[in-house]
Amino acid sequence: MVSKIILDIFSIVPLLFAISLSDRHVRENYRNRYFMFSVIAMIGILLTEIICQTLAQYSQATYIFPHKLLNVIGFGLNPIVPYFLIPFAGNQCTVKWKSAGFILPLVVNTILSIASFWTGLLFSVDAMNAYSRGPLFFVTTAICLYYFLWVVTIEGKRLNTYERHTKVFLFLIICFTLITSFLQILNPEILTLNGGLSIALLLYYMFFLDLQFDYDMQTGIKNREAFEKRMLRIPRENKSATLFVFDLNNLKLTNDTFGHKAGDEMIAVAAASINLCFREYGDAYRIGGDEFCVISRYLSDMDAKNLLVDLDSKIEICSRNRKVPISIAHGFSSFLPSEQEEKSPYMVFSEADDHMYCHKAKQKKVLMQE
Repeated sequence: MVSKIILDIFSIVPLLFAISLSDRHVRENYRNRYFMFSVIAMIGILLTEIICQTLAQYSQATYIFPHKLLNVIGFGLNPIVPYFLIPFAGNQCTVKWKSAGFILPLVVNTILSIASFWTGLLFSVDAMNAYSRGPLFFVTTAICLYYFLWVVTIEGKRLNTYERHTKVFLFLIICFTLITSFLQILNPEILTLNGGLSIALLLYYMFFLDLQFDYDMQTGIKNREAFEKRMLRIPRENKSATLFVFDLNNLKLTNDTFGHKAGDEMIAVAAASINLCFREYGDAYRIGGDEFCVISRYLSDMDAKNLLVDLDSKIEICSRNRKVPISIAHGFSSFLPSEQEEKSPYMVFSEADDHMYCHKAKQKKVLMQE
């Protein structure tokens, strides 16, 4: 009992460190606030567990009510930890984490947690103040697993864009979480679950920070530094490639009218749409404030144009019910190894950029005519 309390107290320490780290980066990336919500929920769970472990040492009737109440709070907080990791890992465009399909399990768990105060569905506390699991105890665990699987799915979709060391780090975090979870499932006396999750949260945030070297934290796609490295590798790979250049329209209007937070959200949605459309063909990069590039395997003009049509459709879907619709100007050009003496990758990029500005001019002309 005492060892469990000590373990929970020490588990809170890395979580406080994680909050300190994420709080410093909230302004740089709004998604950090969701990680903070997860960590705060985890701390709440550990605190309720510490107090419940203390109360369970007393058999007086006066301790039954607070013991039950704290268990209601603890069970209610459990799914919140993985739930808020979903928008931290992804965004509103890639996964509708505010939709009924994601909110409903939280509501079900909350109702069961409150009902368990009287019915013992998830847990029960008897007349001697002894805690025991209820017949529906597995429901909370299943809901948590549902949300964790979504986080793994989101990361899995980006796995092919990660460097090898990044993949290894993520794999170790997942293995560590599974091992600590299964140890307690196989032997309830080995209390490693919440402590393991606390350390896993900190490791996941360290993984997130490590991505800053190659990834733009606001959008989740690769950054300008990664783009420059890739451009230098293109001639050495001796393979044909197609470069797409994108520029986001209406960003200044959005910033001036609705504030920079709305502008940041527009950038994130545009980046997610580009990445979703081109991820099977190449890597997406944020090369400027509202400028993006995709370096893909070689595509014919027809295939490239079809992908851009698909992108426009995705952007149109994301723009529904927006006060300022999202609009992207785009262009492309291809690099061929046989032409590299006359045309470098940067010259190909410049051609794609010129095509993008031609497209932007056509978009403005259409708007003026309307």
